[in-house]
Amino acid sequence: MRVGKRGRLTEERALRRERAGAGFTFLELVIVVLVLGIITMMALPAMNDFFTDETLNAAADAIVNAMYYARTLAITTRADHGVVFDAEANSFQVMRAVGTPPDETYVIVEHPVTKRDYAVSFDDGPVGQGVDLYSVQFGLNQYVRFDNLGVPLKLGSIFIQYGGESWKIGVTATSCEISS
Repeated sequence: MRVGKRGRLTEERALRRERAGAGFTFLELVIVVLVLGIITMMALPAMNDFFTDETLNAAADAIVNAMYYARTLAITTRADHGVVFDAEANSFQVMRAVGTPPDETYVIVEHPVTKRDYAVSFDDGPVGQGVDLYSVQFGLNQYVRFDNLGVPLKLGSIFIQYGGESWKIGVTATSCEISS
């Protein structure tokens, strides 16, 4: 079967059209990139809020867990324990009271999991890195101390902040409450 000149041209045109339709034009690519950019720009604030909340939540959990651990140790060992905060160093430690007032001292306790000193730094530690422990209010002291019944000797608050958001951890007679 012979195809005339017109038949060949029509066949070549069809092949060209088929090849041309297989890819994307530059304009289509630019539109897709712009749409993705707009969606990303809209999602960034929500992602930033999520990471800020997660970082503050991890730091608050670390503080609350340390306080509950000190309280548990105070009850089980029948010796005063507490959490000593250092706002300037941006850190805290779980301590055991040794001696009797006013000559008592504090000894750092061992972390139950890591078997190292129970000390947390928000400046270079793995938890809550970058969080600012900016205020601790337990009267004149920067620590919360639990007696052998697990009762805090002074009630107070710890304030942390990160990314422009602040949270308060309040210590009551029976629990710790986190609020933003």
